[in-house]
Amino acid sequence: MASTTVQGIVLLSAVVLAIAGDIVVGSTFAQNADIQTNQEQEIVIWTAVIPEGFPGHIYTWHLKSDGTYEEDGRDALSGRPIQRTLAGRWTVEGARMILRQDVIRFVFDGMIAGERYSGTLYLNGRRVSRFCAAKGEAVPQDDCEAGAFVSAARRSPTSQVLAFAGGAGRQP
Repeated sequence: MASTTVQGIVLLSAVVLAIAGDIVVGSTFAQNADIQTNQEQEIVIWTAVIPEGFPGHIYTWHLKSDGTYEEDGRDALSGRPIQRTLAGRWTVEGARMILRQDVIRFVFDGMIAGERYSGTLYLNGRRVSRFCAAKGEAVPQDDCEAGAFVSAARRSPTSQVLAFAGGAGRQP
């Protein structure tokens, strides 16, 4: 009987070790699959300026293939961050791309033409400013007169408060 009990304990131990081994192998496999998925997720970078709304600031959007994006902003002269990282969702239909921030109700609604993206920035449905962006990390140099917004920052280093003009357009 003692030998049967010992055999039972040995068998039970073998089963427990086998299950534990499967759990460890399975979790390692799952971790590797998550890492691979994250590494395979393509990120496209756009660098933007918003000349009337936020002169002197440069924004970088990191668009992920899952339809989300993150936005960082920095001062054009010092390079220092001007905001915490914001997040949102983006959609594309034809040449039209829309970025909607999650926390602040900003919406970037514009058209993509090659390596350029430009349009109108809205806040709560009201027009705030035009914007333009270039694919990559270089600041757009033509579509939005990028030099003008840096000059404005040198004259007035503090950010302008958003001014909504009378009769401002509504978001489409």
